[in-house]
Amino acid sequence: MATKEKGAYGEIKKIITDDYDLLYKFLSFFSFEDSYLNSPTYYLFTGRRGLWLYHSDGGAVLACQHPNLPDCQLVFPPFGPKPHRTLAQALQSLSIIRKEIRLARVPVAQVERYRDSLAAYGIKATPQVEDVMDWKYPVQVLSTERVLEHSGDGFKNHRCQYNYFIKHNTPTIEDLNRSFDLEGFLEAWAVRNLSGTYSLEDIKGPYEELLRLYRRNHPLLQGFVVKIGGQIVGFNFYELPLKAGLPANSFAGICDTTLRGLSDFMQREECRRLHVAGVAEVNIGGSENEGLNYFKSKFRPIHSLSLVSFNLSEL
Repeated sequence: MATKEKGAYGEIKKIITDDYDLLYKFLSFFSFEDSYLNSPTYYLFTGRRGLWLYHSDGGAVLACQHPNLPDCQLVFPPFGPKPHRTLAQALQSLSIIRKEIRLARVPVAQVERYRDSLAAYGIKATPQVEDVMDWKYPVQVLSTERVLEHSGDGFKNHRCQYNYFIKHNTPTIEDLNRSFDLEGFLEAWAVRNLSGTYSLEDIKGPYEELLRLYRRNHPLLQGFVVKIGGQIVGFNFYELPLKAGLPANSFAGICDTTLRGLSDFMQREECRRLHVAGVAEVNIGGSENEGLNYFKSKFRPIHSLSLVSFNLSEL
């Protein structure tokens, strides 16, 4: 269970992987425009290097060690009736205002409100273009039904890629099974995608955490594998909505990129499964590069949400 300690204004809990149910119960009281902020899975794999929950007087903040930058902390948008006050108190209680700290995943429409409100508490909030995390490009939300229909000129590229894949391959799809060697497939995929920008740990770390969460039998975390000739060529993870009215959250579509059309095949399969489960929308996240943003955009998102980060410091 989470360990507890007293901060300057409230209580701080260190959150670990086994605290999924605790996060689930806590997050079910709130709703965000960005549905990743309602996801226990998202916080746990982003906060895999350290995650804390601060709460006081009906408000709360989740904060974590930045997964890619060792000298940086990420703080997520606050919960509760007085969110900016809660955030200011959390920064002092967590003793991170003296470090490099970034407020993460703030909708562009709320930039001025955050900047002005935090200034009243002696905190300077400077918007910055996100250069590391996956909201450099907008978060995209898909209609599962619309992707299954894939009609019209807007889906032409998707249809072309999908049809090419099924014409040249005979794939089989299986529900995720804990006996699959997904770690081995992930390691090989990460090595192939290694670049000078990210380390091997940066590339595979979030997906290793997803695998650890999955192996703890959390019912909301589901997915499938794609095989060709009995060999795994891709796997997918998504999280069912925390409560009615929210989108599902898609977290991983790892595949052999040398197989043209496989990623399109997997995205449509994810939408098919969610549609059958009665889920109308799926948040497929933002992107850290232009190529990934192009791929997500070709599924004709019904919602697009631009996010920014803030650097926080004392005035």
